[in-house]
Amino acid sequence: MTKSKIHITDHACERYINRYNPALASITTAETRLTKTRNYIFMLFESAELVEVHGESHIYLNREYNLKFIFRGGKIVTLYPGSTKKTKRNNRRKSKVDNKYIIITMPDGSKWKLAYAVLLVRYMNYKGTRIRALKEANYNDNIPASIEERIKLIRSEFTWSQIRDIATLIKPPREADYESGWRDGEMEIQNA
Repeated sequence: MTKSKIHITDHACERYINRYNPALASITTAETRLTKTRNYIFMLFESAELVEVHGESHIYLNREYNLKFIFRGGKIVTLYPGSTKKTKRNNRRKSKVDNKYIIITMPDGSKWKLAYAVLLVRYMNYKGTRIRALKEANYNDNIPASIEERIKLIRSEFTWSQIRDIATLIKPPREADYESGWRDGEMEIQNA
């Protein structure tokens, strides 16, 4: 499956925002909000597997996130929670990963929010391995066990331009005070 061959409907995007990532609703531009949401959905869909076929509809399940997708006519038409039967152990795992956000403060004072689970999926796809490896009881030697160590590893391997599309601006950059800068700012004189 390639991104260009799969269309994600606006309805599926709305369901994702309402049910899984309400922070995306804060993006004021509809086009940007839908683009980011489609990126998230696609990343989750990439690791889903076909579990049912009902006529034209194919049901895919992302077992790691217990998320089902209805895929029909080359489109993801909607998504919804999978089975509601979960063990306490699975619920603990989900809360450790899915309810975490990373807040990054940039040098210009702006703050950006990234869903840890989505960043992790991006990283695992980048590395060519499945996210499932991280959630097993015995962690792979190449993958740090703690969330902090994983984030540190991901930050060392990705550039900002590689993850910018999954980040949400939560605090704009501070505006420069040019009047104050003109009067009191650092000054130097250079020869022409």
